[in-house]
This record gives sequence, structure tokens and C-alpha cells, in this order.
Amino acid sequence: MLFPIAPKVALFRFADQNPIRLIINLDDAPRGIVHVEEFIPLSPGNHNLVYPKWIPGAHSPAGPIDSVADFFIHPMGPHPTSIIPWRRDLVHLYTLHTSVPEGASGIRLNFDVLRFGTSTHGTLEWTSLEWLPQGYNQHQLMLSPSIILPNGWKQGGSLDVDSISGNTVQYKTVSLVNLNEHPIITGKYLREMIIWPASSKYGEHAIDVAADKPSELDWPKRRLQELRNIVVQERAVFGGVGHYRKYHWLLSVSQYGGYMGLEHNECSDDGDGPNFMLSNRQFDNSDLLTHEFFHSWNGKTFRPAGLDTGDFQKPMKDNLLWSYEGMTQFYGQFIPARAGMIDEAQMAQKLANTVAYLDTPGRTWRPLIDTAIDASHTYGLRGTWGGQSRSADYYFEDVLNWLNVDAIIMKGTNGKKSLDDYCRLFEGRGGNGRVFVQPYHESDIYSFLNKVYPYDWKSFWRSRLDNLTPFPPTEGLTLCGWKFEYTHTPPADESGIQRGGLNLDHGAGFNVGADGNVINVWIGTPAWQAGLGPNMQILSVNGVSFSTKVLKEAIVTASQNKLPVHLEVMQQGVKKTLALDYDGGLLYPHLVRIPGTPDLLKVVIAPRQG
Repeated sequence: MLFPIAPKVALFRFADQNPIRLIINLDDAPRGIVHVEEFIPLSPGNHNLVYPKWIPGAHSPAGPIDSVADFFIHPMGPHPTSIIPWRRDLVHLYTLHTSVPEGASGIRLNFDVLRFGTSTHGTLEWTSLEWLPQGYNQHQLMLSPSIILPNGWKQGGSLDVDSISGNTVQYKTVSLVNLNEHPIITGKYLREMIIWPASSKYGEHAIDVAADKPSELDWPKRRLQELRNIVVQERAVFGGVGHYRKYHWLLSVSQYGGYMGLEHNECSDDGDGPNFMLSNRQFDNSDLLTHEFFHSWNGKTFRPAGLDTGDFQKPMKDNLLWSYEGMTQFYGQFIPARAGMIDEAQMAQKLANTVAYLDTPGRTWRPLIDTAIDASHTYGLRGTWGGQSRSADYYFEDVLNWLNVDAIIMKGTNGKKSLDDYCRLFEGRGGNGRVFVQPYHESDIYSFLNKVYPYDWKSFWRSRLDNLTPFPPTEGLTLCGWKFEYTHTPPADESGIQRGGLNLDHGAGFNVGADGNVINVWIGTPAWQAGLGPNMQILSVNGVSFSTKVLKEAIVTASQNKLPVHLEVMQQGVKKTLALDYDGGLLYPHLVRIPGTPDLLKVVIAPRQG
């Protein structure tokens, strides 16, 4: 069938439509393939289908359309096995042109989605599994979803189940926006822990964890109490109000997966390594679960207007990510302390590591606000030349900025109010247990901050967002009674600075992996002057085969004898020797108390009454 150049597209009517049926077959999920069958009621004529492009929480056109394969369209009705042709739009590549033949009641799509999870588990994000009629309304379009699990697999999540028959799970019919806010975790080894039961004053909270093997689900006994404390402390920020009926963390722990976190109203899709739930040290120092939970209020319920586009095709505007992600990261880092999982010394070191992370050459040309506006690209800019380009710094720099806000409020009100009062006033509105979306604008942030404590908040924020500053903002730390400095003394736990390898960004000006591969070099530093560059491999240090221990010792020795460190490197098969002329020694970030000042950091991390 030939398509006209600009086909007249039949209007999709939402009223009186049967729901779209979505059947997800996971039989081949252990090999990385999900089979999808989708029944879309449509009237005869030309139609456009669209694949979700701008994904909430990703802040970018990240819809994984490149994972779609073996895509076929068939009619619903006469000749159900015949194939209907389709053509991709020349400009809007997430749009397909097709048609429904006379006598058919709609179309049936059959397609595969590749690269699913691991061999034992994975999470279904519905936005990657659906094609939608162009012009859809995400609140009115209804879907009836079901999944077919492999033998022995289970499922978990906050989506309401209608029935289970054998390996088939049928979920209740929901609107598109509700479906896409409720991913499903599936796996051979899956455990659900009820944190707070539905009958509790906090309502239902649970964590559904899928792992590579059963032993990774045998968690320490203290884990339940820590999770309970997290729930109590986060809800306390908002006056005990939760904008959800129930909340589930969906967590994949695997040596084959990667770190991830994607927020939703009543759940979050999270991932980390196999030891995440097993290791007290790893779990207690993480902000993954606390960050994503906080988004239920900040981002999913109260949402920047530029991110509330009405569908998944319109571009998002990311300029308020300093509120959406920055304040979420602030509480994501501080809630573990309020929950009793880390102490003040550990919190101080985390803040010191944050300052050091942000202390990069890219600050001299790129303002903080640009890292948010250009979030589609800055998410991936912490690898080669990461120091020159800046990454998604609005996450971590705004931890420091929101700490500054907190300190200003506490100082200005003699400790009677804090940033919690802003959160309670601004995002605690709307009633407990009610799921909704309320868009807001930048002016609303200043207005609600002024209701807590009158101040020139607009100037405060615009100066930090728009201006170039050679060093990260530490005024908030000073107001809290602490100061930042680099010293030659390593912290008690160096893992927060770098896991494996050796981070010499501050001082020598480069970062090297445990295998000797140079990860990053900062322009203008001693490493740059020596000729070192990313993707070189250090073979030896002063004639001794490379190891991070050997390199450390050589840097310390150079600080004493003032002689260059000779590095033999390999670059694209060519060996050469470089002279690193640096005698500043090993530098480590620290926070130290300012004598004679009140310790407001202790106040910020103090547990709240739940």
C-alpha cells in the first residue's frame, strides 16, 4: 500500500473507546528479549503511531526506540494475519504513518524490545513497551496491561493486580499516565519486604528486590528498621503527608546490571550492585533510595511546569532541575543521617567529597544553570575530559546551595524554622494519600521561601545559577560552622573519593584506574604540562611496574625531594616516557569545624519527629 506524502490522519476519539490491550510476554526475557502484543482500537483510515520520546525522570528524549525490533502491524477483524505497511516520518523519527483497512476495528502490533535486564530479573518500564495513537491524552487513554512470566518467576510493584492465572498476571485497567507511573519488577529470585503495613499510620510501604541469586536476598536484620526510619524521616519533612496510596521501591541488585534510579509517584525503579542490601557500609552511605523516595513529593507531585508537558512527545524544559533534582539530592544525602545510618563525621566527609567533585576547570566557562538546561547531554559528561565540560552538577552543587538556604533560614529565625518548613508549606499541600500533579514556576519557589523567611531569594539563586564561580559554593558550610580544605591526610573512608584506581584530580591533575588507564586529565595542570592524556596507559612509575600503591608512593616522595616523577606510558601502541613535575603531594578533601561557631550541621542531621 502506498502512502500519500501528507496523509489525512483520522482523528483518534477517546470517548467510548475500548482500552488498549497490552500483553507482555517475558518467556525470552532471560535472553534479553521481551515480546509485545498490543491491540489498539482505531477507526478505518490513516493514522499515526508514536513511541514515547521524552521520558519523565530522564529529562531527555531517552525513549529507547532503538530497542524495538521485528515490528509488524495487523488488522483487528477480517484477515487478522495480513500485514499492514508502515512508514517512519522523515522528521519526527518516533512517529510512524500507517492505516486501518475498512471493516477492521483497529490494529494489532507485534514487536520485540531488546536488551531487557539480566538473565534472572528485570524491570518493565511501560514507556518502552507501548506505541500510542498520535493525539492521545494520557489521562483519558485507558490500557488493560498483562504480563506472562517465565516459569518460576515472580513480579512485584505498586500497580494494582486484577487476577493471576498460572504465569499470567492481569492488572487493572488504568489510564496511560497511571500505567507509566507503575513499572513492574520481575525475577526468578525476588523478595518483597513490607516496611510499613497498610494498616499503619504511614500506610503501605514495601521494597521489592530482584537479585542474581537467592543469597543476595538474605539481608541483615537491621535493614528493615533502617527502611522504616527512612520512611518516617522523609514523611516528617512534609508534615507526615504522602502524596501516594502506597509506595514500593523496585530494586535490582546485580553484578550484571548498573546503577540507576528512576522516580515515579508511588514507586521507583532502582538498581545497584549485588552487595547493596547485604553490606551495611554500602547501604548506609547510599542516597539511592532516599533520593528517589523524595521525588514522590518533589518532582512527581509538585513538578516544574516545563516538565509537565501533557504527553511523552513534547520537549521538556529542564531549567528548574536545580529544584527538582538539587533539593532532592540535598535530602537524599541528609535523610540517611536523620535515619541514624551515618553520623556527623561521615556526613561532613560526604559534603567535603561533594565540594571536591565540583572543583573542576569547567566552572570557569559553564554556569551551573547550563548544566541543567542541557541535561540531555550533561548526564554523560563525567568521563574523558569531564573536568573541562562539567557534568550534571545541578545535582551536587545544589546540595551545597540548599544547605545554604537551610542555614540562612535557621540563622534568620533563631532556629525556629528550617528548609523543612518550606517543604511542608510548599509540597506538603494537597492531602495525604492523594495522587496528583501540580505544576509550579520559578516564582513559586521564591514565594514559598519568603513565606518561611523573607529574603531576596531570587537574587540568591540567580547569582549561584548564572554566574561563573571558580570554586564551589561553601558559604552554607561556613554558616553551619564548618570550612572546607584540602589536606595530606586521607579520610577514614576513601571510597567516597574513588572506588579503585587513584584520583589525583586536585593537585597533579589526573585520574587513573587500577589498571593504569588514564581516565581524565585537566588542562593546564602538571599532568597536562607533562603530556599526559586520557586513554593512555601508565606502564611504570620511576621504572617500577605500575600499581596505584607505587604511584602514590612516588607522588609522596616527589613532595619531599622535589624531583619529577617519570611515567612510562603507552598510547595506541607507542611507548614514551613523561616527566610529571609536581611536588604538592596527595591531597584529600575535608571539612573542619570553625572554632567558636554553632554547629548547625548537627541540627540539619538531627532526626525529626515522625
